[in-house]
Amino acid sequence: MRHLEPPNPALLPVLLGHEAVHGLRIKRVTWCYRKIPLSHGRHHIGRIVPWPGHPALMVESVEERLVALALAKRPQCQRLTSQPVTIWFDYQGRTRRYTPDLCAWFSPMAPRDLALRGAGRETFVEVKPAHRALVGPDMWSLLQQVIWTATKMPLILLTAQSAKEDSR
Repeated sequence: MRHLEPPNPALLPVLLGHEAVHGLRIKRVTWCYRKIPLSHGRHHIGRIVPWPGHPALMVESVEERLVALALAKRPQCQRLTSQPVTIWFDYQGRTRRYTPDLCAWFSPMAPRDLALRGAGRETFVEVKPAHRALVGPDMWSLLQQVIWTATKMPLILLTAQSAKEDSR
């Protein structure tokens, strides 16, 4: 089984420093940089094994655990990674960083309900509990642009409920 690999290194000089939208500049892309911290508060860390023989996947909340398990139940989902990439970027005069919660690989393609949310064969996933799933549209668009500019992969938002297979 392959581990998460960065895009072709020859593309990175083109992506880094590129201004994709007014005021957004990608500074650095680091794969598998962020480690889930020890739990000292409300978040719950743990490990799940999505499939037999798959390495344990670290999760940092109950919601992440539920989303990862729901994705793993889908026959198209071939691989999952947590905290896959961290991207530092400049926006509105400040340096910021963003790390999506999961990365999912689908074969032959993303399930239809997830594709309608913007998922592709390789997709980053931001996990939020249902009561916090309303990310401001400007911030959500910015995060999607950051991810796309740095990796050429889509970013979707899932809750435990929306990750479950659409039975319609």
